[in-house]
Amino acid sequence: MITLSGCVTVRVDESKVFLPQTPHAQSGATAQQINNEDYLVGTGVKFEHFKLPTDFGELKLTHASRGNVIDRPLYVMCMGTSGDRYRSGQYYLNRVIETGDVLLFDYPGYNGSDGAPSVADFAAA
Repeated sequence: MITLSGCVTVRVDESKVFLPQTPHAQSGATAQQINNEDYLVGTGVKFEHFKLPTDFGELKLTHASRGNVIDRPLYVMCMGTSGDRYRSGQYYLNRVIETGDVLLFDYPGYNGSDGAPSVADFAAA
């Protein structure tokens, strides 16, 4: 039998939920590349890195595809609150690139995307 002897209120603020890591030194000067990108290019994956303007600044994105194959689904992947394109991109790409193209993006305040890791900027993204 479990009894609850008292109630506790716990306030969880943004700093406990959004945990961006410092951009990895090897993610490139513009924080666009993903880890082992050269290897993936060698296996036939094409990359397009670009920026999307937003109210909070630029959101960094990567489109990965297998050449000029048409009629493939597009998988949109974010890395969650504890990852980014550089550190987690290859893992996700390896899982789905054979069946479709992939659009990877970093949350605001993560790996080179402008903005803050906050509810307001995440909602805008």
